[in-house]
Amino acid sequence: MQVVKESGERPIIHFAASAATFAYNNKFPYDDDFTYMNRIGISAYGYSYVNVEPAILKKVMEIKSRIVYLKTIHSGECVSYGCEFEAKRDTVVATVPIGYGDGYKRSYKDAYMIVGGKKAPVIGRVCMDHTMLDVTDIDDVEIGDIVTCMGKDGNEEIWADDLAKLDNTISYEVLTAISERVPHIEVN
Repeated sequence: MQVVKESGERPIIHFAASAATFAYNNKFPYDDDFTYMNRIGISAYGYSYVNVEPAILKKVMEIKSRIVYLKTIHSGECVSYGCEFEAKRDTVVATVPIGYGDGYKRSYKDAYMIVGGKKAPVIGRVCMDHTMLDVTDIDDVEIGDIVTCMGKDGNEEIWADDLAKLDNTISYEVLTAISERVPHIEVN
């Protein structure tokens, strides 16, 4: 740092990521000879790995899709590759066009999505382009209904940190894994 000071330059120093910004409440031992910037990343999405009080973060990224196919299968019938899911009862299966090609990982097989404000478990293997849900216990489900893959609907919610636990990773990896083929819509 002394060499930089002696050069007369006033560089911008990227001093802290999201966690450090909140963990130290933005109180760092600054040197007035430099310009400092914090480079928040995960916090821009509304997530943090440390207690963020008094700052309040709002999760800003949701993933929505729609049901494109409904089918009732009978007890003993299977869903998806490898017959990983075998119906124990007559089951209404909703097909949602999102899969690991979109960044919705195969490891999310124990996740759920939200349909009509209710949890709909993912069943079978997540495919490249589609994921199947058990919507048997949700009334009046129709083709075209909105599905919340990540976000909030009614009183139910599922977020990147929930999905990250299923993949033994961090929420930032979940958020940045969403592929370009998923339309991105900015909502104010």
